[in-house]
Amino acid sequence: MIIQRTLNDLADWKDFLKSENIVENLVNPILEQCNISVNSIKKIDLGTNAIFDLGNYILKIYAVNENSNSKSDCIRESILSKLLISSHYRVPTIVKTGCINDRYSVYYNVMEKFNDLIPVCNILSNPNSLNYIAFLKELHSLINCIHSLQIDLNIVNSYSKSIMGELSGRNEYVQYVNKYLTTNHFEFGIVHGDLSETNIYFNNKGEIIILDFEDWMYAPFIVEYPTICFELLKTPYIINDYFANIPKNNLIEMLIAGILLHHESTRFLKLIASKFCNTMGLLGIKELRSFLSDWLL
Repeated sequence: MIIQRTLNDLADWKDFLKSENIVENLVNPILEQCNISVNSIKKIDLGTNAIFDLGNYILKIYAVNENSNSKSDCIRESILSKLLISSHYRVPTIVKTGCINDRYSVYYNVMEKFNDLIPVCNILSNPNSLNYIAFLKELHSLINCIHSLQIDLNIVNSYSKSIMGELSGRNEYVQYVNKYLTTNHFEFGIVHGDLSETNIYFNNKGEIIILDFEDWMYAPFIVEYPTICFELLKTPYIINDYFANIPKNNLIEMLIAGILLHHESTRFLKLIASKFCNTMGLLGIKELRSFLSDWLL
């Protein structure tokens, strides 16, 4: 057995991945199952899942523990990847999908590897360049492209991540979201959910490359904005440029609703509280509005 102990949560999964024999015990059986030979294997530390650079391919092993569903994450990634493959954006082709049956069913995707990725921050660091203006415009187009993708509602009901996450039981947040969506009518569609600086790049041809599709949700497009603001654009100057056509008060309320609707809403609220407000608790609506008002001045 590869996983020889109970993994109660993501911390246990990440601890398991630190094993000196992780490649021998977990990666090699997957390569054998896929009939793939490689010259080298390099672990990439990016987030929750186990990512390995195989040279010509990327191996993504979806996190398992007592509270996670590796199969759903694997299928969810495949769904959005296949929907976007026909767009003019570059997404990695999934070449193998499989499962290692162990203490837990460990699902994985082997996908195309893109070389010579150019970080978006290289462009965002020069706001006076034409590339900067072009990228902000293209980012709007990308969100619209993803949101307009046609998808069967049965697939949505089976695989979309839930909106609001752990906040669905907090009355203050639920009341705000309900009031906002009643006042502002948004159509539901697909949102990527994680358009951070580690998931969007350029190549040498100037094409946009999109990665990591397991966090998609069926939600209003404003749910895309928390990740874009706090983990891609990052600075008030760039955020204001991106939302230049939206009045400031409207932008603030839109960001509050987007944060609360995101399936990782708790993570964003804690990020804002700890990084910007020097507190560890969840911010209330008034506190969140006050912070965004001051921050985006």
